[in-house]
Amino acid sequence: MSKSILPPKSGFTSTFINKLKQSDKPYELSDPGCKGLRLKVSKAGSKIFLTTLYIQEKRHIITLGHFPDTSLANARSLLLEKKAANKNGNLVTDRERKAQELAASVEREARLAAETITMGVVLEGFMDTVISTRRKSDTAVNRIRYNFFGEGKKHTGIVLSDLPIREVTQDHIKSHILSVKVRANSLANSLFALLKQFFKWATNNNYIDSSPIAYLTAKDLGIIIIAKGDRALDISNPVFNV
Repeated sequence: MSKSILPPKSGFTSTFINKLKQSDKPYELSDPGCKGLRLKVSKAGSKIFLTTLYIQEKRHIITLGHFPDTSLANARSLLLEKKAANKNGNLVTDRERKAQELAASVEREARLAAETITMGVVLEGFMDTVISTRRKSDTAVNRIRYNFFGEGKKHTGIVLSDLPIREVTQDHIKSHILSVKVRANSLANSLFALLKQFFKWATNNNYIDSSPIAYLTAKDLGIIIIAKGDRALDISNPVFNV
């Protein structure tokens, strides 16, 4: 059908494009007013601006847009931009662009999912993979659930488990540890060491970018360090005392 349709010698016009009708087969027309610009009319009647460019010595058909969402003037301008980008080696194909958009979309979704994961969910993973391998793991799990999940009738401290892991700040941890310190200095010391290890584990497993308490010390919290002869919780090899 395209052979029987002759565009204006001066080039496409919006009026000419609007008058083009669908056919039993898709057809293409070249724009005499812009070298390299083509218009494809599908069987359904949609009109698509196209061009063909050689990218790294391979022939690629590049979609410039759908008419009338993409105007004739915009299609011509886009073609010039594509040619310039291709000349400079910066042009990507439609397939590459879609792959990039898909990768970006997956990354955005993963980021959003990570932002909504609570500290409680990550703590569960920490208990399953780290705490469960240590002696007195039951005691440690009970302490975690009581102090960080707020389980237990007498618990009145700040519940950290409900906070999104990426929104937990140093102030959250300081407030929590200080509330524990009021009850027991040794417990505050043990829980602080545990949180140090937890956030390091969460960072290594990409739940967070960095630990919110990386530079916070027990001294900063006013925690009295247990004498060397006593059994304290060591970050590298925690021992949980009842």
